[in-house]
This record gives sequence, structure tokens and C-alpha cells, in this order.
Amino acid sequence: MKTTLLFLILLVMTPLTSQHFYVISVTGEIYADQEALQPKDRLTEETQLRFVGEDAEAYLMSPSKGYFALSPRNIYPKGKREFMAAVKNALLPPSELKSTAIRTIGYDTTHKIILEDYFDLLDYFRGPILYLDSLNLFLAEDGFFKENTQLEWTIIYDTDTIVQKLAVAQQHITLILPADLLPNAHHLKHELRYLPVYEEEDITPYSFQLLPLDAAALLPELLTLREIVGQNAEEDFLVQYAIPYVEQRYGKIHPVQLQKLFEE
Repeated sequence: MKTTLLFLILLVMTPLTSQHFYVISVTGEIYADQEALQPKDRLTEETQLRFVGEDAEAYLMSPSKGYFALSPRNIYPKGKREFMAAVKNALLPPSELKSTAIRTIGYDTTHKIILEDYFDLLDYFRGPILYLDSLNLFLAEDGFFKENTQLEWTIIYDTDTIVQKLAVAQQHITLILPADLLPNAHHLKHELRYLPVYEEEDITPYSFQLLPLDAAALLPELLTLREIVGQNAEEDFLVQYAIPYVEQRYGKIHPVQLQKLFEE
């Protein structure tokens, strides 16, 4: 932790460095000075970029300002194949929804997420959640599962609805998306209901999305990020850098799943 704090202090105290943005990943074609943008490239706010198509985007990290998406989507002229823009004009900060965290985001020593009560449950299951192969959560014993309570997972696809009752084993629940639904996962909406509490308290669950991603596609981004920040302490890297980046770009993520990527 001391190493992390010293690193951040030095970055903030160095005016030149604090103005830099480091490229973590690139989708599509983006050029800087006629060179294709690559992970680990360093940019300033004034760097002129050439975007080929409005869907081209990159994700950046500023040591002093956090994570950003680099996209011309909101300023791209219609009908043009290419478009020039400075970095400062194409930066998109994280959306409020993606920045929303559960009320008690603290992890235990094994990086398990423990939801303290049904308000945590309500808040966690909203917006995008990154889905690698499953979703595992722990529920605090004092805050859940009195007599006659149950969890229902509703999957909504167009006008079709699938309702699954979730088994609870030692205060642990696992969500596994049926294999036949994976091809359409980006078009699905989900709700998690805690019954009968939500009905009695007149609480309506939020909708959330499970965003599937191959772990092999995520690992290079995290390795690039770790090289950029020069952070070798695994636990500090996960909490200080990897988790915030993944939550900004993709959605909520279980820390254990990220940790496993580095162990495989």
C-alpha cells in the first residue's frame, strides 16, 4: 500500500506526467501522427487523432484523473469516413450508472463481495454486470432469509420471460446464464426479486444486464494496465486499478474472478 501511495504522490507532483493519458485498449482504427494507436501509447490532451469510423474507440488511464473512454461518437460528422479530433474533445467520462457501486463495497480477505442486506442486493443488481462464466455472491446472515423468503431471477427477452428460483447454500448464491441464451446475452434484461420483502415494502427491483466476455480477451487489457502503473503487488493492483477500470468499461465485476485470471 505504501508503494501505491508513493507512486500516486509522485505522479500528482509531476505536472508533465499528470497531463498524460495512457492507452489501455483500442477498438477499430485510431491514428496519432500517422501511427496506429497501440496499448501503452502515451497521449496528451492536445494530441491530434484520426478516427476511422465513429465506432472506433480506446480506453485511457490518466494517473491524476482516472479512466476515460476516447470516442468520436458524439462529435463525428455524418457521412465522413475519417475524422480528426484532439484527445480533449473526444474524452468521455464514466457514466453515472457505471460509477454506481454497492453501498458497502468492502471485500473480505478473500475478495468476496458480501451484500449486507436487501438494500445492497437492490443496488448491486442494477446496470451492467460483467459476466465471465458465472456470478457468485455472499449474503450476510443477519440481513437475509427470514422465514418464507426466496430469491427469483427473471430473464426477459423481447416478450419472453424466464423465471428461475435461486438456491441459497450457506448464504451463497450463484447465477449461471443458460448456455442457449449466451448468443443473445446483450439483448437480455434481468431482474432479481427478494420475496416477499420487496412486495411488502413496495420495492421494485432495478433491471440489470449480464455482459459476457471471454476471460482471454480481458487479461491483455489488465496486463497492459499493470505495466502502465508499474504495480506488482497483486492485491493492491486489483483493488486500486483493475477493479475500477473493469467497472468503468464493462460494469460490476467480482474481484475473485479477476484474481483467478492472474493465477491461471
